[in-house]
Amino acid sequence: MIGQVMLTAVWAAVAVAWAFVPIMKGADAFFGVPVSEEFMRGPQGRRYLRIYWLLLTLFMGVTIASVWLLPPTTMGVIIMDAGVLGVFLAIAVIFCLVRRHQVISPADPVAAVLQPRSRWQYINWPLEGLCLALIAAAWSYFVFSYGSLPPRLVDASGHLTSIGWVSIGTQLLAQVYVFVLFLLLVMGMAQSAVRLPANATDEYLGLRHRYMRMMVGLFYAMKVTMIAFFGGVVALLLRAVVTGSDHGILVAVVGPMAAYWIAIFGALAYYAVKMYRVRAQMRQLAGPGSLERAADHGGWVAGFMYFNPQDPSVWVEKRIGIGYTFNLAHWESWLLLALFISPVFVIPWLCFR
Repeated sequence: MIGQVMLTAVWAAVAVAWAFVPIMKGADAFFGVPVSEEFMRGPQGRRYLRIYWLLLTLFMGVTIASVWLLPPTTMGVIIMDAGVLGVFLAIAVIFCLVRRHQVISPADPVAAVLQPRSRWQYINWPLEGLCLALIAAAWSYFVFSYGSLPPRLVDASGHLTSIGWVSIGTQLLAQVYVFVLFLLLVMGMAQSAVRLPANATDEYLGLRHRYMRMMVGLFYAMKVTMIAFFGGVVALLLRAVVTGSDHGILVAVVGPMAAYWIAIFGALAYYAVKMYRVRAQMRQLAGPGSLERAADHGGWVAGFMYFNPQDPSVWVEKRIGIGYTFNLAHWESWLLLALFISPVFVIPWLCFR
């Protein structure tokens, strides 16, 4: 029951976030396509948005219903994933429709390529230290409490049981995973080559640097929140299990989850507004869609996959939503992609072996 409530809350929050993804960057990247303000705010743009919201509600409804109506077997997971896949399919279809109204040509001239910077340029060392301290605290508390864990969490040989991995082990591994993921992301951002619009100025470059700093700030807010969330769940669960409090187990799940989503949506709202204002200033200096020229228009497939062998960057800024994605033309991207999706296979194996 607790697991179903958690999954429902997660997917509901994801659905709310996805509802704003196509319009996060305004007309510069409406469904990943640079269009005019008149088109985006006009009847045709609103019609595409309403269709997307309808499909999003339908597919996420399937995903949430599968959490409650189907057992957590292979078929249940397949149906749940099918709902998520349907959302990406909807975005891809609407991307192809909106692309007919693109206002920026792929052949737009560029003044120069801003060379990759030091990979450490955007690293915030105090926050990295804070994240490591949170991870060390959670793992230390786990080691300290290990001898007091009941048989349902630790078997006779001293290893975590399936329940132990599901409730505690995965949270500890998730802390390390999030730490490495965001560290590589911030390093990759600094290494991405940036194509400049022909009328770029020093003021434009200053605004772009400011924009990048804001994005890094958002990533660090998410990183610290996630690591603190997983650590909080571990600490509260261990305390509840050792003391034998069923009420404490519920608090250990619901409390951190509520704090987590409040912090994540608060950070998204705060930085999204600031980034939107900076984008508006950049648009005035270099024209609409100038920021999206960081990656060639011709390399995008369905708006969210990028394949361009001529672009040396492994990481490129997303066209849809906020963040970065891979240039799938390079082998390094596939290696990192395998690293990032590995928990999908490793965690079930640890939990149900």
